[in-house]
Amino acid sequence: MKEKSKNEYTPEFMAKVALEAAKELLTLDELSIKYKLSTNQIQVWKNELITYMPVIFKKTFDRSFMGYFRNLLISIDQLGNTICGGDPDSTISARVGYFALRSSGSQVYFWKGLQKVINFTFWPVDGHDHCLKAFHNDPLETFYDNRGDFFRIGLSVIVVPLCVLISTILYLIWLVRKLFLSQN
Repeated sequence: MKEKSKNEYTPEFMAKVALEAAKELLTLDELSIKYKLSTNQIQVWKNELITYMPVIFKKTFDRSFMGYFRNLLISIDQLGNTICGGDPDSTISARVGYFALRSSGSQVYFWKGLQKVINFTFWPVDGHDHCLKAFHNDPLETFYDNRGDFFRIGLSVIVVPLCVLISTILYLIWLVRKLFLSQN
């Protein structure tokens, strides 16, 4: 009962095995025999389930103005990422966080530089490591950077001016809130 097609397991099957492993009603060896899988494979799926489960519960829909505003900013972020050759479902922040961790050679300076600009911009809202948090909040997203220098230059042209504008607004709001809260 492997439920596979073309040597790939269906997501439903992987979830079923991972959930059963997480329940720990059977040992990994018993599950291995039951599903004709290696114990290592079952352990990997169990670890992924446990790691990514919180993401499912973070995806709550917020109807408040701030929720609307946040969703609007994420949509604009995804549009910018798409225009610059990124995955339409991931954000610039998550993409930059991913490549700042994973790139090598001369590209690491590009990605780390963009990461610093974006992290500085969103510090009043998200604290330190905004890009890394965005990447970890979208662990199942696809990130690719085989589009070339043209798209990376486009990314810079979009990100840097927008970050100047956004950071000005966010830091002013942060300052006003800080002053207002200190008076009360």
